[in-house]
Amino acid sequence: KMLRSMLLTIVIMSVCLFINSYFKALANNYLLPAQVYPIYQAGGLIFSAVMAAVFFKEKITARCVIGMVLAFIAILLLK
Repeated sequence: KMLRSMLLTIVIMSVCLFINSYFKALANNYLLPAQVYPIYQAGGLIFSAVMAAVFFKEKITARCVIGMVLAFIAILLLK
């Protein structure tokens, strides 16, 4: 019973993870893996914070904004 109720969530999560892996592999054709990994990690943190604020009404504190700005600047400096 529990598996049936979670099946849609599992399928959506699996599709999202597959798409994530696909685009990460595609990015390796254009950038060095040493550039892709930090971009992927920092971008994931920024994306997660924004989605938490949008969907779960999480408060984005000044400390969080500073962290996101620093992560974004780090991504820019990698190029």
